[in-house]
Amino acid sequence: GWEGYVRAFTPLFGFNVFDLEALTIQDSVPVFLWLENLDGVDLVLNNPTLLEKDVCLGGEIDPDDDQDWYSFYAVQGGTYTLDVNRLTSPYACMTLYDRNGYEELVELYYWQTQQINWLCPVGGRYYVKVADGYYPPEGGAYQICMTSNVTCPRSDIGAPDWAGVEDCRVDFYDLAFLTSRWLETCSMPYWCDGCDLDKNSSVDFGDFAILAGEWLTTGVPQP
Repeated sequence: GWEGYVRAFTPLFGFNVFDLEALTIQDSVPVFLWLENLDGVDLVLNNPTLLEKDVCLGGEIDPDDDQDWYSFYAVQGGTYTLDVNRLTSPYACMTLYDRNGYEELVELYYWQTQQINWLCPVGGRYYVKVADGYYPPEGGAYQICMTSNVTCPRSDIGAPDWAGVEDCRVDFYDLAFLTSRWLETCSMPYWCDGCDLDKNSSVDFGDFAILAGEWLTTGVPQP
């Protein structure tokens, strides 16, 4: 779901930045964010589950918190099919969101077949919400699957406009992104934003060798 952040700014004068107790948080409470735009507040999606091609994931809608968020990488010109199989959640509904996580691209209702066939106009990371489309929500289990006509190289980890998002080509963007995480310690499920290609918990020469072996390869469908 959504996670809200409150940022504190220090004045230019009259504040000792070396005094660690000069600024303290007295209290913190969870709040509901109802408005579409909140001045001074940044809204970000907190690590939604990543959908991978031809891998189905199981989920469960909690009636008290009736939505789950997912993301997937899409390449311009690629076609993508998203399916939600209702298991014990009779009203599970799917909505596809733009790269900003806010603008709805495709919204399905509970009486519709939960399948989205979509042609990607601009490469990037897109978001999918699965929620209970009926009130009061009943909850239950479901399965979500994503497939595509795009098969990107393993070491496709960077793009010109957004590091860590696939563009389905192995080139200097991927090399630059990998070297920017060089010798970092990585862990599942994100593996240093995909730079730990061999998933040995470190970005090292093993990952560089994989990238070199796929240099200048592409999986973009040809017209």
